[in-house]
Amino acid sequence: MLIYDGIAFKLLDKYDGLENNFVSKVYIDKNENIWISYYEGGITKLTPEIKRFSTRFYKSEAVVSIFEEDSILKVITIDAKIGSYNQKESKFNFQENKRIEVKLISQVALGNGKKVYQTVDGLYVDLNNKLQLIPETEFNYIKILRKNKTTNTFAYESDGVVTAYGVEDKIERLFSLDLKKIGITSKVTDLDFGEKK
Repeated sequence: MLIYDGIAFKLLDKYDGLENNFVSKVYIDKNENIWISYYEGGITKLTPEIKRFSTRFYKSEAVVSIFEEDSILKVITIDAKIGSYNQKESKFNFQENKRIEVKLISQVALGNGKKVYQTVDGLYVDLNNKLQLIPETEFNYIKILRKNKTTNTFAYESDGVVTAYGVEDKIERLFSLDLKKIGITSKVTDLDFGEKK
C-alpha cells in the first residue's frame, strides 16, 4: 500500500506492521486513523505518529464495508455481521446485522440521510425505514456504486451500463447510459457524476 505524506509516497507492507500485503479496503476516520482490511480477513488500525505509524491488528472475517455512523467506526463482514469499534476497550463488538439480512458489499449515505446498500442480491434503498430493492439490479453484479457529493442521487455501473437514481420521498430513475453505444469499451474503474439538471 502507498501513502502520500505531502512530500513523497511511502510504501507500507507487512514489514511495516500490516498483517499481509493483500489489502481489500482502506478507510480514514475523522481522527485520521487509517483502517485497513484484508481479503483473507482482519483489520489493521494505523495511527499516525511522528515519522511513523503505530499499528494494531483485530481478527475478523473478511470485511466488505468500513464506515462511520454517529461517530462510531463500523465494519460489515462477509458473513453479514456488523462490528462496532469500542474505543475505550480498543476492540470490535460484532453482532448479527438484523436490519439487512443479505450480505453487504458497500453502502453510501446521501445528503438527505437516506442510504443505499450494495449487496450480493442487488441494490437496496432505505426509504422511510423500509428497504426497497432496485428491481433491475437483482442478482446482477454491480461493480461500482457512487453517490453525488451535493445531491440526493447515486449511480452504479453494471456490465458497461451506468444508471443514476434520485432519492427523495420516492426513488426516481434519472438516466441509463450504455457506454458501449457511445464508443467506450474500456473497463470502468471509478464513477463520478455532476449535479442533477
